Amino acid sequence: MSKKNPLELPENKAKLEGFFIEHAPLINLHANKLHTEGKIPQDFDIDALHLAGFHGLMDAVHKYNPESGANFQTYAQHRIRGKMLDALASHDAVPKSIRQEAKTFKKP
Repeated sequence: MSKKNPLELPENKAKLEGFFIEHAPLINLHANKLHTEGKIPQDFDIDALHLAGFHGLMDAVHKYNPESGANFQTYAQHRIRGKMLDALASHDAVPKSIRQEAKTFKKP
């Protein structure tokens, strides 16, 4: 007999859905921060950024360890922003090493 994943139980699915709805504003928060910081290119699909943020939230739900003592919201924010930055980096035609090297030059 196979053991059913607790996330697949109907009573837990409803809780999980509510949990995602409760924490979804974190996705918009970080999308807005990245926009304010000027890190989103004009040709970047904003829906792709939100999808990456949602993947970060899902990742946080699956990897969060309450026994670590960390607050879930704080943990999730790091995962969401990280996934968004990864999505932006994968869209960038210039390698990260070149961008880092360019930062070392002084502006006139």
